[in-house]
Parts: sequence; structure tokens; C-alpha cells
Amino acid sequence: MRQPAVNKPGAADLASGRGADGGRSRFRSRRWREESTMPIGIKVSHLAIATMIATAAASGTPAMAYAFDPAEEAGNPTAEQETAATRPADAPAPAAQAAGGMEDIVVTARRVQERLQDVPVSVTAFSATRLAELRPENIGTLTSLAPNLIVTPATGAGAGGNIFIRGIGQNDPSPYLDAPTSVYVNGVIRPRTSLNFAQLGIIDRIEVLRGPQGTLFGRNTTGGAINIFTPAPTRDSGGTLSIGVGSDHEFTTRAVLNSGEIGESGLRFRGSYYHRQIGGVVENPGLPSSRWAGALNADGVDLRLAGNWGRFSAEYEFDYNNNRSVSYNQQIIFFVNQDLLNYFNQSAALGGGSIIISPTKLDVQESRTFPRQVATDRGHALTLNYELSDSLSLKSITAYREADESRPANASSQPFLLGRVQDASSPDGYIITEVTPLQTPIRDLNQHQFSEEVQLLGRFGDFNVVGGFFYFRERLSENNVNFNTRLLPNGLGTNTFSRRDYDYETDSWAGFGQVTWRPSALGGRLDLTGGIRYTEDRKAIDDRGYVNDVQNRSFTGSDTFNNTSVLASVGYRWTPGVMTYARFSTGYKAGGFVPGSAFESFKPELVTSYEIGLKSELWSRVRFNLAAFYSRYRDLQVSGRIADPVTGIRVSTLTNAGRAHYTGIEAELSARLGGGFSFDGNIGYVDPVYDQFPYFTGTEDINVADEAKFPYVAKLTFDAGLRYTVPTPIGQLNARVNYQYQSARYFFALTRINVNNDRIRAPGQGFLNARLSLSDVDIGVGHNARIELYVDNILNTDRILGSIDSTNYASTFFGRGRQGGMQVTFDF
Repeated sequence: MRQPAVNKPGAADLASGRGADGGRSRFRSRRWREESTMPIGIKVSHLAIATMIATAAASGTPAMAYAFDPAEEAGNPTAEQETAATRPADAPAPAAQAAGGMEDIVVTARRVQERLQDVPVSVTAFSATRLAELRPENIGTLTSLAPNLIVTPATGAGAGGNIFIRGIGQNDPSPYLDAPTSVYVNGVIRPRTSLNFAQLGIIDRIEVLRGPQGTLFGRNTTGGAINIFTPAPTRDSGGTLSIGVGSDHEFTTRAVLNSGEIGESGLRFRGSYYHRQIGGVVENPGLPSSRWAGALNADGVDLRLAGNWGRFSAEYEFDYNNNRSVSYNQQIIFFVNQDLLNYFNQSAALGGGSIIISPTKLDVQESRTFPRQVATDRGHALTLNYELSDSLSLKSITAYREADESRPANASSQPFLLGRVQDASSPDGYIITEVTPLQTPIRDLNQHQFSEEVQLLGRFGDFNVVGGFFYFRERLSENNVNFNTRLLPNGLGTNTFSRRDYDYETDSWAGFGQVTWRPSALGGRLDLTGGIRYTEDRKAIDDRGYVNDVQNRSFTGSDTFNNTSVLASVGYRWTPGVMTYARFSTGYKAGGFVPGSAFESFKPELVTSYEIGLKSELWSRVRFNLAAFYSRYRDLQVSGRIADPVTGIRVSTLTNAGRAHYTGIEAELSARLGGGFSFDGNIGYVDPVYDQFPYFTGTEDINVADEAKFPYVAKLTFDAGLRYTVPTPIGQLNARVNYQYQSARYFFALTRINVNNDRIRAPGQGFLNARLSLSDVDIGVGHNARIELYVDNILNTDRILGSIDSTNYASTFFGRGRQGGMQVTFDF
């Protein structure tokens, strides 16, 4: 018998990222040299800020005369620090306890500090207290905890995540695609969805802003925005140490150190380190759990240095995250092409493995191994704030970030398969070599970004003013190799290595302003707000494609998009505990290019949204918020997968789906029931409808709006939890059980393109979770400890994260089942 020969045509060149000419593109090398050079305009602005700092330092203002610090004034050490001048005069003390014991939360949804219940915006906020209970390792913890919010891991990206708010999101982690739900960490945008699930370490506050945020938070917020804040350095020295263990070989540790005031320098330092490792969820025989699908090993540090000198304050932050993971199995659940299946079924007879197909979740599956995925994300941020007067301050946020990702994946999760592959040089006309439904042996990404935001924050009588300028510059590249086997008419296979290699540029400028009027003559009951933002985006691409290391595509292009977004809202407080509001807003998501697409560019996505809402605190024990919305989208951007005409591989794409409207309602309820019991819950419902979805038949465009679906959208989400709190002789006992649910979801827009769309739809899914904690446990010398026990997905429900239609077959990837553990935290 002929010995199997595992040959990969052109693999050496493919692995090195070389093209047919053996070298990298001049476009890329020139670009990365430019990254070390800061734009001249930014240099000038930094020189001006440096001059301002020197002037402030020489002004003789006492070093200990601090600006308003919510950490000191209200016992909330992690609220974003703003000056008292920009905080509404009639706002209660941030993070104080309301009369009935309901926790007050400060948010910055309008760039200034306001009570959650005072801001006429649909926002769900998670305080440090609530986050300590949720143990958020990443933002995936938040799914269903805010109305109409769904967060799931991304397909094929161990550190990636999909965020959908009110049915709007991005389900493809390809780097050229912008998400319509922006994520900000300490005021700095994190634009790449492939890094959304990077471990976050210690989190102080999270705000989920639902609906378009086009004026203050800019482009790409047609669905909403998530603001994440980590704790700032405190004036008191000390720290915490957390150690946790759990199922699936999970181990976590976090350490935080605060220096407190460093002499009389006005400086404070805070450093944190975290580590998390978890074994995979699908056993791969013969391999350690660290190499099973779903495994993770992550480390990160966050270093912050802050100082206050009279009217001037500054903060520098450096963060570093390194995620080493194995993506979840894309388990084949059925095969459509019977001839191709018969071909792969010959593998075992040829000395290879047997193809694995199962309609239900597998706990054990032999799978061809690849190196672990590695995502490294790091960045610097400098925040400067200067009080020009008692009523006016100037703020600058300057940031530089870079990321490197290596994301190899066995996209069909199959063992090492062998097959007869046509080879004209062989005496038999074929060789026996490795074959596969689909693998991605190489997917390397590199991203650099620079951003500068200048904000002018002021309060003049009854007016609050926010204005500013924003600049964003991003350079990214991707080298993506797909390997698949197709069946020839003679019954032999043919292996194809296709490579997509491109460079992508984005430059964005914006100016914005927003004014809020609270007439004192009405006792601050009325809130009138108007805002506007002008944005200009320039995008450019240098796209190259190769099949078996022979170039078959080259495209270079650029385009410019611009938009003016507006906002108008009115809120009225009828009683101290009841406010209603109405809001009109527009938003914009930038257009761009799809590498390898026949289309030169796709258009921007535009939204016009109307919303009415109620915010109430009743009987000093109940908080009830309600919002109803209607949003119209034009040129809605919808991700999908189409067959490459050369290789036959299904590749990601994006199209403008014409017009659609979304109608929905959201409700949140918190209540203290007495006897130590309390309830919290939310429900969200969204009903999206296409008004126009153009489809080209090959001869004409037709409207297929009546058959089109909304990928990854669950019409109904809810979460309901019951909590019991009671003091004990050794500490405070807190028990909580909650149930969360999301309704059925499709994963592709058009069944006529993705023919298995109906068969791979995810059914409605519900999950029961429980937590028990004992806090404020005295361990002596004035220090405390907190002990937590948890069980998630108690009923061990199959967690369907997504599905792929590859035409010849369909695959689904499943998340973790039942999981539990404990964590102990020490204060020192």
C-alpha cells in the first residue's frame, strides 16, 4: 500500500505570508514605518497642553487643593472624576443611598456626572457592588442583564465577542468590519470585536447605553454603546487579593495595590494583575484540557498613575492583556452533499481518522490540533483635566493602542482526515494526503490605533455645555489562509489553499456639541437637551488574493464618508421620584470595503430613532424604568457568508440591506420586598421588520424583504432574580438566584443564499444561576474577607453560541454547560 504523503502545496510561502513575488507589500512596510511618527497636528496640541501644565504648576495653587472627587465625597471610589462645575447643581450626592435604601448610581451617559434616575437616556448601569456579585471576567457576563442586550463569543475568535443592543450588532469578528455597538474603556474606544472578550480584570462600573448615541459617542453607535470604567487610584493605601477555583479546571487570581498619597507630590498609583485559566469544554482524547476546545489562559496588568495639583489633574494608564485560547468547536451537525460525505468517509480505510457528525452536543471529540490562538492587546492613555474657571473645564484623552492576533482554527473540528487528491505527477494520478471540509491554519491580524478627544465642559447658570473634537486613526492588516477539499467529477479530491491578504486604513474626524437647559425657575424639573456632531471618515484598502500561492486578485481603493447626527430630548420630573422623557436622535455607522468582494465599497448605515420613557422611584422601595422606541434604518449593514466563485469556500461578506424599522419596549424593576428579600429583573422585546431588502438574481434586483431574517437577533430577552440578604455574627450573607432567557435566533439573513438557515436556527434558551456570598468577614487587624460560591447554568442547558452554513454541511458551536466554583477575596 502506498504510504500516505501529507503535502500542502505552497504551505511554506503561505505560512510566511509571502506573495507570489516572495515579499510583503510595499504598502504595508511603508505604513508601519509611519506608525512611529505622530501627526504634526497632535504634536502641536500636546505642546499646548504641556504649556498649560507648566503654567498650572507655576501658578502657586496649593498641591493639596483637590477638585471634586466622587470617591471621597460619596464613597464611590470608582466613579469617573469630573469637576463640581460640570455636575448639575440639583443632583444628589453621587452613589449615595436614596431614602428607601435603593442604591444610587452615578453615570456619565452625557459626559457629565448624573444620577442614573435623572438622565433622560435608556441606560442600565452596574455599580461596583453589583459587579462584585456578577464576577464579570469579560463583558459576556452581561448578556440579558440589560433589556435587549445579547453578548456571545464570536465564531473562531477566542477573545472575540458579539454585542447586540436592541437587535443591532456585528456577528463577524473580521477586523475590517466596524461594530454598531461601540465599547469604551475609561473613555477610550475599543473598535475591534475580535478583542471584545479580552479579560478585563477589576471593573468598577459598566454603563449600557441603549439606542443611537451619535452625538457624544460618535460614529458606529447606531445600536448603542457600552462604557466600562476600572477603578482609579485611591488616596488610601491598601489592596485586595482574590483567588478562585472552579469546574473545567478553572483557576483565577487578582491582585490590586493602591499606594495612597505619595508624600506631598499629589500623586497616587494603582496597579493590578489578574490571571485566569480554564480547561476546555470538549475533551480531545490524548491531549491535556488546556488544548481542548474552549480552553483559556489569560494574563493582564493595569497600571494607573494619577495626580491633582489645584485646578489641574492628570492620569496615565497602561494596560496589557494576553489571551491564549482554543476556540469553541464548530461541530458539524449534518452533511448535505452526500457525495462529498462519502469521499471523507474513505479516510479511515486510508489510515486517517473518521469524520465526526452529530446533531447533538458532543462532550468528547477527536479534533486535528492547531497552535493555540493568541491575542495580545496593549495600550497607553493620558487624561488631562484643567479647570479654566469654577464653571468651565478642559479635558483631553489621548490614547495609543496596538493588538496582535494569531487565530488558527480547525473550522470543521475534524480529526486528521486522509483522502485521494488528484496529482498529475503521480503514476496513479493521485496521492493520499490530508483533506478537510475546512481549516484556517493561518489567520494573523495586526492593529494600531491612535485617538485624541478634547472636551470642553461647562455650566453657565441654567445651562450645561459639552463640546469637543475627536480624531481617530487606525491601521490594520490581515493574512488569512483557508484550506478545504472539493470533490472532482472523477471522484478524486482537490485541495485549495486560498489566502486573503490586505491592509486597511481608517482616519476619522469629528466635532460635537451638546447643551442642556434646566431652568431654575421651574426648580430643575425640566430638562431640554440638544446636540449635534459632524463626522468625516476616510477609508482605504490594499487587497490581495491568492489561490495555491498564485495571485488572482488585486484591488486598491479609498472612499470618504461624512455625516451630521443630531439629538433632541425633553425630560420633566413630575414628582421627586417620577420623570418622563422623549428623545429624538440620529446616528451613523461608517461605510467601507469588503476584502475579496466584487463590490468596491458598502454604504454607511443611517438610523433615525424615537423614544419615550419613564424613570421612577416609588414608595422609597421600588425603582421602575420603562422605555419604548421606534428606529428606522437606511442602508442597514448585514453580515453574511457567500461562496467564493474560485474556491467554493463560504467567506464573510457585508451588504447594505436597504431599509428596516425596529419597534420595541424595555422595562427594568428593582424592589426591596422586606425581610431581607429583594427582586431585580428586566425584560426587552424588539420586533424588527425589513421594508426593503434588495437581492440581485443575476438579471434584476428584486425586493425580498418578506423572507429576510435578522441574524443573531432575539426578539425577547429577560432576566429575573431574587436576592436574600441577612447579617450574621461573622459577616453579611447574600444569596441570589436568577433565571435569564433569550428567544430563538436565526444566524443568516437570506435562506435563498444560506439554504440551511432554517435548520440551524437556535431555539429559545434559558439558564438558571445561583450565587452565595459571605462578605465583611473580619480576619483581624482591621481587614476583611469575602467568600463566594456560584453555580451557572444549573440545568446544564445546551448553550448555542452560533451556527455556520457552509452549503455542503452545517455546524454549530456550543458554549460551556453547567459550571461552578468559589472565590475568596482578602482586603489588606
